Amino acid sequence: MTSYHRYSALITLFLVSIGQRQEVATQEAQAHTPGEHDFIRVEVELVQLLNPEGLLANGQKCDNSGQCDPRITVHLDTDRPLTVWPGAKPLEEFQDFFSASNQNSPIINKNVSRNICGGSVNKVNLRAHVVDSDVLSSGGVIDDFECIFEADYGKVASSPSSAEWSATRDCRPRLQNNQARLQFRYRLVDIARSDCGVMGAMQTQIRS
Repeated sequence: MTSYHRYSALITLFLVSIGQRQEVATQEAQAHTPGEHDFIRVEVELVQLLNPEGLLANGQKCDNSGQCDPRITVHLDTDRPLTVWPGAKPLEEFQDFFSASNQNSPIINKNVSRNICGGSVNKVNLRAHVVDSDVLSSGGVIDDFECIFEADYGKVASSPSSAEWSATRDCRPRLQNNQARLQFRYRLVDIARSDCGVMGAMQTQIRS
């Protein structure tokens, strides 16, 4: 290889490297700028629980003669999202969110939201505690999930009608013994200051 060709190859590698760094940079979440998007709503939707084998976290079947009866309680944690399970609240204070009968892999399609009023949020963690509510299983744990994402203020929508959901992701299982999966997606939207009558109030609702 001549000196010219070696020089050209180095220039090409340099430009590729710059392009890759720029691509990574553009994928980073945009932080909050005071005065912009000071009042937002974080919405997280649980899409589906996937547990085709109908197993508990200990590897046993939920029900030897049927399917699981999953019950999900949640906490949308923006206060201490990266602390160890269960995070900012004990399990006893998680909110009732969803239940189904005789379904291993139910479609959920329900939202939980929290208003961020006059401040900012970085990481968000929807913590979900999933148990089998069948009497015979005595509330055996299917798994605990952490649905973690970074709030990107560059993607805050101006209204609910213009808000786009993120791509569907898998929550992170805490126990991982039965290969159950929980899928979620999220979006951020501006809200009026008047919507912040209850600071950071959390509501659950069925997605329309």
